[in-house]
Amino acid sequence: MPWIMSLLGVTATVLNANQIVWCFALYIVTNIYWTWHNANIKEYAQASLCFIYLLISVWGFNNWR
Repeated sequence: MPWIMSLLGVTATVLNANQIVWCFALYIVTNIYWTWHNANIKEYAQASLCFIYLLISVWGFNNWR
């Protein structure tokens, strides 16, 4: 599963570079996964960072013009 999420993250970055709003949907999915994964392995600082990225992704998706 980590490899799939990593590939989705790279795909989201490519979409973002091409100004395609759906990049945020992929960022949301990957950030949910990485927040959960890092919390499960007790990497709480990394989980917190991924959670902040999740919030920023939701904000970006909602504010896209």
